[in-house]
Amino acid sequence: MKNQIKNKKAGHEFMIILLGVVIFSMIMLMLIIVDLEGKTRTMGEAATEVMKTAQEGDNLVNYVDVSAKHAVRDTEYNLALKGGIASTECGEFNGVPYWYVDGKLCLPKNYKTDFKTMFNTQFYKYLEGFDSYFNLDEHFNIPQNFYEYKFIDNNIIGVAKDEIAIEGDKVDVPTYFSFESQIKQEQATTMTVSSGETIKLVFGGDATTLDQTTNPFSNILQEFQNALVFINLETLITELPYQQYMIDGKLKEIYHFRVLPKHADYMKQSNIAVVTLANNHAGDFGKQGVQDTISYLEQNNIAYCGATKTSSEPGQNTQTIVTADNGIKVGFVCYTEYVNSHSKQGSHDKQYCGNVNELVNIFGQNKLQQDITSARQAGADIVIASLHWGTSSDDTPQDHISGSRAAINAGADLVIGHGPHRVQGIEFIEKNSKQKVIVYSLGNLLSGKGIENSQISKLNTGGEARKALLFSIDIDKQANVHGYKVTPLDLGAGAPKIASEEFKQEIIKNVIDRSSNYPNGYKQDQANLITQSTIDVAYPAIDDSGCQISQFPFNSESVGHTSNGMLKNPATIKKETTHYYSHKHSRNRFYGTIELVNMIEKAGCITAKAIGARIDIHDLSDKEGGKLSGHASHQSGRDVDMGLYFNKNNKVYNDFEDATGSKIKYFDANANWILIKALLASGNIKAIYLDQQLINKLKEYAQQSEPDQTIIKKAFSKLKHWKSHKDHYHVRIYCPIDDNQCKE
Repeated sequence: MKNQIKNKKAGHEFMIILLGVVIFSMIMLMLIIVDLEGKTRTMGEAATEVMKTAQEGDNLVNYVDVSAKHAVRDTEYNLALKGGIASTECGEFNGVPYWYVDGKLCLPKNYKTDFKTMFNTQFYKYLEGFDSYFNLDEHFNIPQNFYEYKFIDNNIIGVAKDEIAIEGDKVDVPTYFSFESQIKQEQATTMTVSSGETIKLVFGGDATTLDQTTNPFSNILQEFQNALVFINLETLITELPYQQYMIDGKLKEIYHFRVLPKHADYMKQSNIAVVTLANNHAGDFGKQGVQDTISYLEQNNIAYCGATKTSSEPGQNTQTIVTADNGIKVGFVCYTEYVNSHSKQGSHDKQYCGNVNELVNIFGQNKLQQDITSARQAGADIVIASLHWGTSSDDTPQDHISGSRAAINAGADLVIGHGPHRVQGIEFIEKNSKQKVIVYSLGNLLSGKGIENSQISKLNTGGEARKALLFSIDIDKQANVHGYKVTPLDLGAGAPKIASEEFKQEIIKNVIDRSSNYPNGYKQDQANLITQSTIDVAYPAIDDSGCQISQFPFNSESVGHTSNGMLKNPATIKKETTHYYSHKHSRNRFYGTIELVNMIEKAGCITAKAIGARIDIHDLSDKEGGKLSGHASHQSGRDVDMGLYFNKNNKVYNDFEDATGSKIKYFDANANWILIKALLASGNIKAIYLDQQLINKLKEYAQQSEPDQTIIKKAFSKLKHWKSHKDHYHVRIYCPIDDNQCKE
């Protein structure tokens, strides 16, 4: 009985304590509800505010989901109307792409890419209407360029790249809806790189394996000062062990690249701000290698592009924007042509060399366009495209010139290429009244033996592999270029150092030679600054003052090759001017691209002023291009036939006249040499075809009379033998820079 009474008493005491706790909690809750200005909200008002916030969050979630569903149906319909292709190189008729034109197939292949391209357009149209639909303030706009999509069993699944948070104090929506947070799209890094109106950008080449106890960049630190430095990190930063690869009882040398974490600190100490991870060695240590590398970069506040830690779909990329202290924002988009597969190099542990394509950004022209546009929308003032491709030991790019120019046409300001492990040429492009630059390859930046021993990885540090470049550019917020510089490096010891004077000149000569085939290539002044092109300049012996060219209110298009192509929106030469005359104008073969017509006009003007004789012009192309009787080429508006200059009885004239045999004595070497220089100064000349006997005649004259050795070298790199061209020049220009359908 005592125990029972005692228990009852204890129960009363517990109830009293509980009641006290409840009262205290209510008091504290009321205090919490008091706002900072001392005003109070009732419990009902607070609850209403919470419910309102939740409702607005639900509205956002539902609107995104419904918009996506509508966009899917719109895309299915529009893609069907387009024949299953978002865009095609084969052209289109009434908005429907061709599947087959002139022997070229453009069948629907990558339906996922095409679907996503059209889906984005439709989806963002719906998202733009969110705030007006719900009559919300502008800070409720749904973020765009914020979503990705993956296909699972032919179902499209939405993926948000980060948490969806709406600015303001009303709605904060985590990703608890169908869009899962997996990929971070933008890395925001602020660097102190400039105090003026411009920013200095410095680009280095391929940094592979070179393990040492001191900073491998120590000899070139002065080049990195007060600059935003970007390099190709062609190695992994990881402590994963190397594997042994045995084939037929012999140790197999496999080029697996990695460095230890201390190298991330070396890069930070050296002011390296951004690296690309998109290269063929990104998969050398599998997904873990990529993830380790990114982690060490993040720990050292080094921005990266071209790879992610996780991905929902092959080829996903991070968009990287770096902001200078003067407010200039530089965006980077980074790609590789492929990632190495080591599966054919003997037995190996696939956890190290498995497929990492889903983490690394693989190049695609449609994706290039989308990413550059996205970078601009994210606020980038300057956009850099980093492209890793090509074949090791190639002095010149193979099939990558058009892809690099496509990046410029898509809106990039600079294209930085790497991959061949040797220096290649530099090209300048005038686009929208601004100068753009393509650096096809800078060579290596670090090149040495691997961490473990030479059996694992040993790179050549001699010959061409020893030559390297840094490329520097000063550019302002409007992407106006204020200066360039190339700095030759010597990698004889694996780590870079400034090249000696003799070795520097050897490297510069390589760059000039390897730039010579571009319409606008690199040329050096005495300060080693890039000041003008190798071609398309008014040489000292050329007077182009007062030479005007026609302006056309349209753009012409050269489609396909000169021997298998067509011409759209052609320009025309006149029947007769004071500088040239169309010898057989009645044949209606006076059509060409605007660039070709302008070249004829300017070259004719320069030559007529110098020697007082006009150029005799024969065939260009037909009005719509295509096959032209009597010619194997002349199909795409980039070819023209011109007569030779002769001198009889002290009279200079231009005509289609056989200048071989006994008649070669009338060939006026001086007048023809002036014409050659006028052609080079007037257009992007690809080739001038002429009989070898006449080329020899011109060379003999030039070597005796022309003081400028540069122009001699340039001219005879363009003059090419064609045995059927004894009575005329066949002049061909390059494809217009912004004409993606034109083929060299």
